Amino acid sequence: MGMIESEWLTCGSRNQMRGVIKNRPFPAVRWVRFNLACTDRIHHLLDDERCLFYMRKLYECVVDMDRSSLPSFQREEINVREALRELWRQRSDPLRDAKVAGVRAILAVPQHTLETSEMVAVAVRRRDCQTSIPSWTAYQDETRAHCRLLRDIFGNPFRPVAFDPE
Repeated sequence: MGMIESEWLTCGSRNQMRGVIKNRPFPAVRWVRFNLACTDRIHHLLDDERCLFYMRKLYECVVDMDRSSLPSFQREEINVREALRELWRQRSDPLRDAKVAGVRAILAVPQHTLETSEMVAVAVRRRDCQTSIPSWTAYQDETRAHCRLLRDIFGNPFRPVAFDPE
């Protein structure tokens, strides 16, 4: 059985929400905006200039509402992958695992999946393992925040907005 409107407005499951929007005619750029909004929540972990440059390039591309797909940033993506390899070798950084998940989230931004959202939630869980916050609570709080972002970016699929062409 499919989701109804009241469930959409209160749902805390990204997967269930994706099931509703995946077959609707939303432009692909909305997924990229959602993924960028998710990574924005962990921007403090993304301190490598190569990663930040790649993020800026992605943001520049989605400013224009009419774009439906991103151009390829192969060189920038290669640089981010190199940053990921370097970060992986930094065993002394207590936030290394959280940063690795954050960089993996960046690499998944152009995809129309929940991979970025999942990697951001994992980064938050790993970051909060270093604090007194139970990591599972942090993970759940983050996924609920992503559900709010899905609602903000995709709107209410049960009440699509029709614009008057005049």
